[in-house]
Amino acid sequence: AGVDGKPKTSGVKTFLRNMADFFRGFGLVLKSKPFLLLCVATFLVFNGFMLIASFQFYVIIYYVFAGDQAVGAEYAGYAGTVQGIATFAVVVLVTWLGTKMGKRRAFFLATGVSMVGYALKWVCYNPDIPLLVILPAPLMAFGLGGLFTLMPSMVADVVDLDELHTHERREGMFGAIFWWVVKLGMAAALAGGGYLLNATGFDVALGGGQSENTIFLLRLFDASVPAIASAVAIWAVFRFPITEARAHEIRQELERRRGTADEETLQQLESEPHESPLLSTILSERNIPEKVEELIGRMTLDQKIGQMMQAERRYVTPEEVKKYHLGSVLSGGGSVPGQNTPEEWIAMNDAYWAASMEEDEHHLAIPILYGVDAVHGHSNVKGAVIFPHNIGLGAANDPDLIL
Repeated sequence: AGVDGKPKTSGVKTFLRNMADFFRGFGLVLKSKPFLLLCVATFLVFNGFMLIASFQFYVIIYYVFAGDQAVGAEYAGYAGTVQGIATFAVVVLVTWLGTKMGKRRAFFLATGVSMVGYALKWVCYNPDIPLLVILPAPLMAFGLGGLFTLMPSMVADVVDLDELHTHERREGMFGAIFWWVVKLGMAAALAGGGYLLNATGFDVALGGGQSENTIFLLRLFDASVPAIASAVAIWAVFRFPITEARAHEIRQELERRRGTADEETLQQLESEPHESPLLSTILSERNIPEKVEELIGRMTLDQKIGQMMQAERRYVTPEEVKKYHLGSVLSGGGSVPGQNTPEEWIAMNDAYWAASMEEDEHHLAIPILYGVDAVHGHSNVKGAVIFPHNIGLGAANDPDLIL
């Protein structure tokens, strides 16, 4: 039986109930047409790029430089570096554009610019002027840079709309499915890219002697596939129904709904005492507030600063705890004393505590706080009981299991 005397729910029943709740939420998310449009757009832009990501190198090496892998790889590196640097600037620019013209229009602009970059490959990947391979790079950066800057915010708008209708906040489910689509796209692109490469007739053994048809198909796929996929993605986002005005209305309604609840909660907190009787007794009988005020009044600036510091145990001694008036010491991940026995943990903590309590004219006796990563229990200690993450415990939806 559970702690309240009721029959304890079996682990199997809890698991089945949670799985049913999961698939119910999964189904509701997939019924959201605005969310599906965003998934389609993401799949297309990301896949369109990833599907032919390797083709750029093949075109540069085997078309622009006639099979010279050393020089071709060098210029491909130049183009990749420029594109990578440009992406940082794109993130800043697209973020600004999203606030000025709205996320949908910013997506149209960013994706459109990337399409120009993809198309320019046909012209700029030129054996006569090899340095032109760099020109399309900053324009192509608008594709993925704009996509992953704007899409999370647009998904948040969908989550708001879903909450408005269902009174449930499912951003975790929406986020999980969105990034699953990204991973699915990556896997599909890696597989599809191999088939496309085979379709061109490319033969690595031929080196720079690839046929004209192979070179033509490599160039065609390299320039057209991401451009076409991006165009379809723009169509999907064009059909996305949540405009900036609508998103603002939804947020206002949610804030009004939450604000009313917050006001009621505040009124309840103001009218009802919530302080623990035991805490009240300790604070009053031991004159804690007065002692705290008196102690703070005696502290120097260095002592106040030290009390706000937390040092990792590997880099601080008990003597330094006293010298610098440290308020806390921490065991980071894997940071343990000696052979990691309970006795050594006790001895280490006693040494830090004793040093913190040695009062003299330069140091006040304030007991140190020792910090550990206890999300899974005191997991640094050898032999300790390890618990699931607190989010996992909560997701189990089984109070008896937690208690």
